[in-house]
Amino acid sequence: MFGPSDEGGKGQAAVERIEDDLTPNSCRHTGASWQVNKNKADVLALQRMMGHANPSITLHVYLDLWDERAKELAADMDETFGVIRSFDSRARSLPSYPR
Repeated sequence: MFGPSDEGGKGQAAVERIEDDLTPNSCRHTGASWQVNKNKADVLALQRMMGHANPSITLHVYLDLWDERAKELAADMDETFGVIRSFDSRARSLPSYPR
């Protein structure tokens, strides 16, 4: 599989490590992670995809995936409100005119 350009068999060693860690469950968790992080799957969609009887099972197993998403959403909100605050502070510095 690896030819003369494979420095000291590093490629083969990497493949062997991956093969040792690769299980059906790790593939399943990777698929779930991809759906939540890349495709923005919600709990109900992931529940159906995973075949869980109810959403609480999905949350129990995969809650950590939404924790990361929550951090991303919080950062997006901070950025959005930062723009609003910046706009608001500029608007307040404009002279006010009597009506």
